[in-house]
Amino acid sequence: MAMFLFTDAIINNKPIKVFNNGNLSRDFTYIDDIVDGVVNTLVKDSKNDSLYKLYNIGNGKPVQLLDFIESLEKD
Repeated sequence: MAMFLFTDAIINNKPIKVFNNGNLSRDFTYIDDIVDGVVNTLVKDSKNDSLYKLYNIGNGKPVQLLDFIESLEKD
């Protein structure tokens, strides 16, 4: 969601709301990768009888928020 909000602000020449002075990093994972991860975990463990399992299906490569915004502004 952040990418769309930031891009909209850039295109419309509006300020981007940045909290904590931009001291934030997070995984910006492509939606198809998340879908593949969910499907693969369901297929892989379809015969598992445990009540629940915990999976981390993010990409594991956090990006600094200000670097992310800078990248959007360049394109």
